[in-house]
Amino acid sequence: MWFWWLLEGCAKRLPDPAVAIAAAAATSDRAWEDRATGGLDPVGAPLLEARNLYPGDPSLGWRLVRWRIAEGNAATEPTAARDAFAEGRTEMLTCLDGDPLFAQQRPGAGWGEALHQLSVVRRPCAAWGALAWVRWTTHLGPAATTLDLPAIDAIFTALDDDATVAEPLEWAQGLSLVLRPEWTGRDLPRGVQLLQRTAERDRESVLRRLDVYAATRDPALLDQLRKVTPQRPEDSGAWQVFVTTDAGLGP
Repeated sequence: MWFWWLLEGCAKRLPDPAVAIAAAAATSDRAWEDRATGGLDPVGAPLLEARNLYPGDPSLGWRLVRWRIAEGNAATEPTAARDAFAEGRTEMLTCLDGDPLFAQQRPGAGWGEALHQLSVVRRPCAAWGALAWVRWTTHLGPAATTLDLPAIDAIFTALDDDATVAEPLEWAQGLSLVLRPEWTGRDLPRGVQLLQRTAERDRESVLRRLDVYAATRDPALLDQLRKVTPQRPEDSGAWQVFVTTDAGLGP
């Protein structure tokens, strides 16, 4: 286990929390970059271990959400995918509720007011959490989407001007605008624009291009995708679901 080396020579004392958390994040980040060959388990293992000691830490929190989203996209069975996205949403809530002001405001004042109290270090949890939340709603249908939209939209509004979280936020908002029911503000052109921007941010991602194709049904893009062999777990899973269901964004 990655953590035990930190304990050697420390007179059986736990390491400084900042050191342990940084080590877990670094180990997970290396595994994230190598996930095409190493899979997703090495990404999550150090985060879970550190989280057990330091629950609610934001630098662990957003990475846990990102990992759960990848697990959901890598899953080819709908229930497993839905559960992984739900876990991502739960990890987001754990991270956000670690902020005392947010936790105090959310039950009574609602998401909009609570997010205004959210500390900057926890914003990545909210941004990645919005993506997990939107993915989760795709497995629950329009009724669930409608019920969850006010909180999801509150995240978009609160973080809209924060460039540091633009990548997950644009992805989440693009999916939301494409997938939501017409009566809740579906905006296909704007959603496609954001999804295309998301795909440009990571041109190796098959998943992101699949999201664009599912929204546009562009035959030229499909021809490009057919020439690509997915390598990352989330790309392989999403591609398998896509060719099986011809849905692209879910079952």
